[in-house]
Parts: sequence; C-alpha cells; structure tokens
Amino acid sequence: PHSPPLPTTPLHSTSLSASRPILAAMEDWFLDYINSTCRDDFGRKVECEVAEGKGRILRARQSFCKGDLIFEEPPLHIALAEPGNEAFIALERLCASDQETFPYKPLWYWAALNSLTAEELQPAPRIGTLKAVPEEKQKKLLCLYHEPVSRSSKAVEAIVRELGLGVSAVKVEELLRAWILNCFEHSEKPE
Repeated sequence: PHSPPLPTTPLHSTSLSASRPILAAMEDWFLDYINSTCRDDFGRKVECEVAEGKGRILRARQSFCKGDLIFEEPPLHIALAEPGNEAFIALERLCASDQETFPYKPLWYWAALNSLTAEELQPAPRIGTLKAVPEEKQKKLLCLYHEPVSRSSKAVEAIVRELGLGVSAVKVEELLRAWILNCFEHSEKPE
C-alpha cells in the first residue's frame, strides 16, 4: 500500500455523523447507536440508515432550505506527534527501520495507539506513555468507515510487542484503518 502524505498539522478524525457510506459487509454496524447519538446531538433532523448498494447513509428527516445549517460538531479526536515521548520515538525508529513492513508514517500508528481506552492500556506501555480515550469516544471512532478487521498486520504486531502493550493487535489495526480512511489535517486557523 502507498503511504499517505505526512501531515504537517495534527491528524483529526472526521465526525461520527460525517462518515462515508460503508461496504455492505458492515451493513448496520452500530446503526442504533448512531441514530441515538444523532437524536441526542441534533434533534430529529437526520437519521442513519442502510441503503442497498451504498451501505450507511445519512438521511434528512425534515426539509431544509439552501444554506441552512443542518448541524455542526467539533473534531471527534485529534492526534498530535510527540517527538519527546519515548513511545513515539520507538515508533519512529520502527517505521524508519523497515518501510516495507511499516508502510505508513509514524503519526498514523500513533493516532491508533492514542485511541485505546484506559483498560486497554493496562499494563502501561513499557516505553513512554500513551493517552487513553473514554470508551464512548472509541466507540464513535469505530463507527467510522473501515472494513471489518479480523487480522493484524506485521507492523501493528511489532508495535504492540515493542511497546509491551497487552491490547489485541487486531484492535489497534482496526483503529488504524478507521484513522487512515477518515482523518484529515486539522488547524484552528485554516488557510
């Protein structure tokens, strides 16, 4: 696979409600949860449903005029490089050591690692530190577009092993896929 360009600003995962239609394999993944979140956060303006041949779509439940603001929400999660963190340094070293095994830039793997819950980060990393996310935030991240993951890559297995993490490499791989397919650069002052 080709490596996405290295972002110059922090990576930012897209919002829950803005996720792209997904493959039929995921069908109604978290559909009730997404609709509950949409009702709680946006009233009954929109609803997520499964459309044949498209996957999940967001459908308006009321009429809107051109220019109406349907909803807005902040970034779901922002991942920043941490050049002084021993875990990030180890990750950079791994990625530089074998670009065939590690096809992505360190920040992509870092974003996935910093999307784990406190429970998943027990025991703590052997090297450096990782920032845990609340379970609710991780659940929203996993609602974003990505194909189902049943196996981890050699890269993710090596990272989990190097950092001494107790979490399943498959979970890290799934978070990595969600980040790769749903994030973009974020800036508080867009140009």
